[in-house]
Amino acid sequence: MKTKPILFNTAMVQAVQAEIKTVTRRLIKPQPQSDLELCEDGLCYQEIVPTGVDTYQIHKPPYLPGDIMYVRETWAKYKELDSARTVWLYKADEPRKTIYEADGMTLSANQKIKWNPSIHMPKEAARIFLRVTNVRAERLREITFGGVVDEGTPKPTDIDWLNVDFKSESPPPFCWFARLWDGTINPADLAIYGWKANPWVWVVEFERCRAAWDPILKTFCRIAPNDNKEAV
Repeated sequence: MKTKPILFNTAMVQAVQAEIKTVTRRLIKPQPQSDLELCEDGLCYQEIVPTGVDTYQIHKPPYLPGDIMYVRETWAKYKELDSARTVWLYKADEPRKTIYEADGMTLSANQKIKWNPSIHMPKEAARIFLRVTNVRAERLREITFGGVVDEGTPKPTDIDWLNVDFKSESPPPFCWFARLWDGTINPADLAIYGWKANPWVWVVEFERCRAAWDPILKTFCRIAPNDNKEAV
């Protein structure tokens, strides 16, 4: 079991918090040149190569069942003027009501915050922890209706129907997920990694778990139901 970071945009962080997102899809890089089959150890995939070729390209998933993923999200750091206390702020909590901090400190709604990209979020600022329950490889467009729902599909009343392309070959809510996916891809790479390209992806299923950063051990500790801590 390992502890690894995973990046989510603000909308997906909110979906995880609302417990409507329990799976994420990530590109397999480099992309397989042929179909994949599960390795004998069940921990990786290998490309199916033509008969007579004894070289297999092995693809190892970025996460394995049992791994703990700590979410990196858009964040900011705030220090009180009259103390040395540091408070971590999160874009997903906007519009501002309360700020994530152990004692529930609040910040005025009109106070300006300089947000930092999720990729730069330090470990000790992590507040959301996910335990990987299953990982598999498949083509992006093999996603089912249930899979789209588990990706965090918003309620019908929350979808911007005015901007939905009903002429698309992907009907709602698949068109929502297609647009979500393409929004994460560099425009220059849509031809090879976009929804229409149907690339190979890792499907990572997860569940919420409790953990916290231990400043003494300099590591994350999972909090068991009995409130005991164990390093992860």
